[in-house]
Amino acid sequence: MELKKINEYTWEIPKHGDMKVPAIIYASEALLQSVRRDLTLPQAKNVACLRGIQRKAYVMPDAHQGYGFPIGGAVQSQKFMSQKFTDWSNDTEIKKKLRM
Repeated sequence: MELKKINEYTWEIPKHGDMKVPAIIYASEALLQSVRRDLTLPQAKNVACLRGIQRKAYVMPDAHQGYGFPIGGAVQSQKFMSQKFTDWSNDTEIKKKLRM
């Protein structure tokens, strides 16, 4: 996958195809080699295609392959939120556990 180097620790998957925004990856060259071995970068590209995404999709230095969305990824969205996240954030038992 083509990456544009922004600076020593910042890379970009330029917006192309169905991507609504570019994806920004924060990683050293060594970490980037590790991330290239799994599906983190293709997942970041897919996330950048989501309806309602704003500005950019971000991949943090601790990122690794997730289940569709890279673990260590972040986005800003407008009006749209995953139903699973909504269910999770409204779960009283989980909220109690997080306060511990």
